[in-house]
Amino acid sequence: MKETSFLFRELKEAKQFYFFLLGRLQTDQLTMSNQTITIRTDSPDSPIELVELIYPFILEHYGTKISHFILEKHFYFEKEERDQIIPYIVTLSATPKFVHSQFQYSLYERLVQFLYEESDELISVDKMYQQLFIQDHNWVELVGFGIEEWKQELIYQEKMYELRSQLDIYASVYDKVIVLLDHQQEPVVMDKQARVIGDNSLLDGKYRFTQETEDMLKHAEVLRKLLLINPEKIIVYTTKNQTHNLYAIMNVFQEKVEIRSLENFPFLHVK
Repeated sequence: MKETSFLFRELKEAKQFYFFLLGRLQTDQLTMSNQTITIRTDSPDSPIELVELIYPFILEHYGTKISHFILEKHFYFEKEERDQIIPYIVTLSATPKFVHSQFQYSLYERLVQFLYEESDELISVDKMYQQLFIQDHNWVELVGFGIEEWKQELIYQEKMYELRSQLDIYASVYDKVIVLLDHQQEPVVMDKQARVIGDNSLLDGKYRFTQETEDMLKHAEVLRKLLLINPEKIIVYTTKNQTHNLYAIMNVFQEKVEIRSLENFPFLHVK
């Protein structure tokens, strides 16, 4: 059994760390004395088990802390905007190599290295924060990418609001429609008897999205047709690996959308 202690500068952070660990360890594996938290683990030679244990806290707590600092001091965002942007930064910082090739090491890898180098049984959390966050200039770049993600989401949500407002323009043509989303064929919009709904049956069937809107949306053609139909109920038959493509449809029609398994499609499914 190996004991590793973490010394915090602030009692508040020590308590937050302690209560985080309480949800993951047995009480006899954990002690708190003032600003020092001691963990007892079964792997004396490798820090991997310890990293697995503390990494979620380090990422969420200190990723948030450094992001607040950079957003305020470098980019001059107000607190309300910082609170909106930070989740994007924390998400990106978990897998920075996928964001840009300039990021050679993830926070997880650097935390492993830090604990290897800190062979003492008492770990200074302030030193860890300085090395892994304050002195790592990649965080400024990551924050910049997070800001761009946030801006793109704002643009997307503005577009969703614009599309939702169009529901007030078009009268409901069908009370219920069926959408068939199968990766093996083009999406199909049908009435409740599973008859395909064509543009010629819609009052404004020639209406089209702009190219910018089409590029922004998954299944833009389905969404365009649903807006023109403006149904009270939309039943989508699809597979689990396709549900993430429904984000725009669900965002616009919200509680009107019901998702069902493609296997339960009650009509003849011709591929």
